[in-house]
Amino acid sequence: MTPPRVFTLRAMGRCVHVRAERGVPEEFLERLRASWADCLEPDDAVPDDVVPDDAEPAGAESAGAERATRADAVLRLVGPDLAPADPASAASADADPAPSSPEGADAPEPACLVVGTESTWPGAEQSFTTLVTTTLLGLLVGRVHLLHAAALTPPEDAGEGPSSALVLVGPSGRGKTTASLALARAGWGYLSDETAVIDPADRSVAPYPKPLSVIEEAGRPKVQRAVGGMGLAVRHRGAPLGGLVLLRRLGPEEDPGGPVPRIEPVPLAEGLQALAEQSSGLERMPDGVVQLVRLVQETGGVRRVLYREAATLDPVLRDLARDPEATAVRESWTRIAEEEGAPRSGPEGRWRRAPETHGIDTEQAALVLRPGHSYVLTRAAADAWLLLECPGRTVTDLRRALERRHGPAPDGAVEDILATLAEEGLIRAPGQSAGPAAVTSPSAEAPRPVEEEPAP
Repeated sequence: MTPPRVFTLRAMGRCVHVRAERGVPEEFLERLRASWADCLEPDDAVPDDVVPDDAEPAGAESAGAERATRADAVLRLVGPDLAPADPASAASADADPAPSSPEGADAPEPACLVVGTESTWPGAEQSFTTLVTTTLLGLLVGRVHLLHAAALTPPEDAGEGPSSALVLVGPSGRGKTTASLALARAGWGYLSDETAVIDPADRSVAPYPKPLSVIEEAGRPKVQRAVGGMGLAVRHRGAPLGGLVLLRRLGPEEDPGGPVPRIEPVPLAEGLQALAEQSSGLERMPDGVVQLVRLVQETGGVRRVLYREAATLDPVLRDLARDPEATAVRESWTRIAEEEGAPRSGPEGRWRRAPETHGIDTEQAALVLRPGHSYVLTRAAADAWLLLECPGRTVTDLRRALERRHGPAPDGAVEDILATLAEEGLIRAPGQSAGPAAVTSPSAEAPRPVEEEPAP
């Protein structure tokens, strides 16, 4: 029996309907089905509802094999003769996730991938993975937490029953895939090596076992391989969140300052910034930062794992999964909301908090966010930002308030704090109505971003 020219992928808790049209070789579809086997819905388990009304049949050769379905998104595979006239409508490896359509809105046109000759298939398979990922992120952005992270369950929970997942967070090149494979080979249940999808309503982590890009022959393009086909235990059901862990792989010459591998707690403001920087669509979520804080607190705080080799991670992470309270640290925190309705500029001579800023205040520091940016402020800088709520303060007023809290300040220290906060767009200078101020005064109390270490 000829395999259907339509198949459905289930990933991140959503269904993506893939429709192959004229000019797409069956051999290419077989490669996709094989590499996406961990997400592939059985032919007899395709959703029963109806495809979009404008969907065209995949071709006469698939009549009777294609079942009418309505998935959360539709992707088209076409041959070169059906390539869209508008190149922007074709798949792009650089595409950002688009926001999902509002309830009741017309569905967008299905995204399209052009499949060329056999020599281009490795690139087309990688583009297909990118297209699926960005499509899924577009469906979910603003609704759930989307972290650039791996997610796995410990060996004793590697089956399909109730379990908890550790989410290993880090930017590209930090070693998430290497760590995921090392842990999966040690018996951990595999959820994802790239994107952790966390529903704040129930703290569940959805699976996304996309294919892995594997170098099988030097000098040749990477090939896509199903995780399950590599002998690893793939979890097809989600798992509740058990912990959030920042990956910190040490370079050969770095002094670890103690035994490694090891787990250490991360201060709340610093940990939140690291998570925010590896999140997609956090600002689109209602109270997204507050929901993120609650996830952190419910799972015992953010941890960091310091290590040199991924093969050494299993014992320390297994201990964390077995007894998360042993390293739990929960700090008190206060939400600092954006000042709605505040005037765009303050009274003459007064500095004031920028109206589009908001954050989380903790005992030692504060996380302050403005659109597209996040900052960890030391205690004195955080207090300065907090004290500049509408209608603001003069420099003299602010200095007196800070000295009541911290004691006498060195000459120029308060001015340096103000200059740096204004340069970063967190406060407004007198008479300034919008945007970061054009000032360059350095300060020891400046916003302090979490340092990112290069991957070895």
